[in-house]
Amino acid sequence: MFYLFLFLSTFFACEEPIVAVADCNSNPCAENACEPDSCRFQDTTSIDTNPDSTFLGLDTAWTSALTGRYGPRKAVQGNKNIYLTCIDLSSDSHLLIGIEKKTGRILWTFSDPNVDYFADIHYHEATQTVIAQRWGRIVALNGTSGQVLSNNHVGSFSRIGTYGKLLGQYYYVPVKSPDKTVGGAIRSHISDLQNWQWAYKMHIDSMDGIEPDADSFNHWYDPQTGDEILVLQHRMAFPTRRIDLLAYNLTADSILWWHKDLDPNGNSNIQQINIFDDKVVFFSARLVHCVDLPSGNFLWQSNLNESEKRNFILASAEQVGGNTLVIANESSSPEPPFGTLYVSFVDLSTGQVVMEITGERPVHVIAYNHLLFMSGKNRCYDLRSNEFLWDTNIEEIYHGLGYTLVDFDKKIYYGSFGIDGNVSIGAWEIPDEWF
Repeated sequence: MFYLFLFLSTFFACEEPIVAVADCNSNPCAENACEPDSCRFQDTTSIDTNPDSTFLGLDTAWTSALTGRYGPRKAVQGNKNIYLTCIDLSSDSHLLIGIEKKTGRILWTFSDPNVDYFADIHYHEATQTVIAQRWGRIVALNGTSGQVLSNNHVGSFSRIGTYGKLLGQYYYVPVKSPDKTVGGAIRSHISDLQNWQWAYKMHIDSMDGIEPDADSFNHWYDPQTGDEILVLQHRMAFPTRRIDLLAYNLTADSILWWHKDLDPNGNSNIQQINIFDDKVVFFSARLVHCVDLPSGNFLWQSNLNESEKRNFILASAEQVGGNTLVIANESSSPEPPFGTLYVSFVDLSTGQVVMEITGERPVHVIAYNHLLFMSGKNRCYDLRSNEFLWDTNIEEIYHGLGYTLVDFDKKIYYGSFGIDGNVSIGAWEIPDEWF
């Protein structure tokens, strides 16, 4: 969960031109669609006009059905809209979908015959650009209209990572050269996404003879020097089974610090590395690592529980209350039910586990002051009273929306749910008294 300079022009050449904006929109579900009758979605939005109406235990603003059995894989949000990448497993098809936050109305849909689905999606608010990725295919869409801005492949590489990272004004993609001797990250400006340049690269000779792979990029600006620091992992999980954590000074073009072979299992979480203030929190397969970013010194390393086999491959973390780290994680067992799900509250300074909630389904956690939102049966935990405020009262719901969305300005929670095999997106109103 990734050259010789004579070949750069070949690797990064644009395969397809930017699509010009037409008088009408090629997306059939857009307001100015060229062929609105061919929209694959009918308007299935239900706006709640009764303030006492509840669904899944909380007042609902709207629900919007995704017909055709499309299930969300990942979601992001802007100020006005939600953007989903969805898969219909019954027909092996996919869609990108733009949904208006206020009403739940489907604004547009997009699919690309060049890919089986889009594994990753990002949104850049300043330019209102949606970026979707499947391996080397990068598509940019206007977030309001769904109009295609660019649709290109990053070039010829032996490996292109599953997930890209939107850092500031640049989009980063993990790659490895065709001869497998150079690995790292290429990037393109948000206004371009057609021409790509190396942002970081490592040669096999510097990797002790191991083919170099990179992933999980995040960045941090040193408050003392203003230097931009790129934090990443060298993820050689297969077949060499070595995981490194590294900080690279983009401004000075030099390595700040480098920790090799962090996990005895040689595997890791490939989501974006967490940076909280000046601390790096990184998940290898069986350990949580906390590193002081300026110095590179380890503050602590922990498996959270000595008697259990915790797994952090799908873990996520949030910082709450200044010095508490909330980690969604799980244990592994060869016997049914094959493990337990946890929300662990950890002292960020020491790594000590303060308390844990067990038995829930915290696919992803979002923290806001004393409130902790998550997906699953129980969806909101109050850190002040140490109790769940919201229980959906159902044991099994659709968990396809791995990243639950919460708009704290609008006090709305967005998530997916399933009834009789059909998937919908819903908006729930968060009560004022919770805040």
